[in-house]
Amino acid sequence: MLGEHNRGVEEGTEKIVDVVEIIVHERYNRSITDNDITLMRLAEDVQYTRSIKPICIPRDDVTDNMMCITAGWGHTLCELTPHSCVLSRSGGLGQG
Repeated sequence: MLGEHNRGVEEGTEKIVDVVEIIVHERYNRSITDNDITLMRLAEDVQYTRSIKPICIPRDDVTDNMMCITAGWGHTLCELTPHSCVLSRSGGLGQG
């Protein structure tokens, strides 16, 4: 689902696209959420809109004290609440 902001409301910005490949980070550790990133290869090209845009992936490794911004519907280490229906954005220092 692309263009989604609030999973509890149909906003008219959503687009369903098939995924043909899922690439999980080779050093992902679920128990401590290190390297918590997954890439998905889509079955078709996507037209960018106000609600559908590419993300920026660093060319170099993330190092300690590098400012990072994340977005998603999951919880952060600072939250004890379940997953959110509304897309969240969070910033913090990276750990290389």
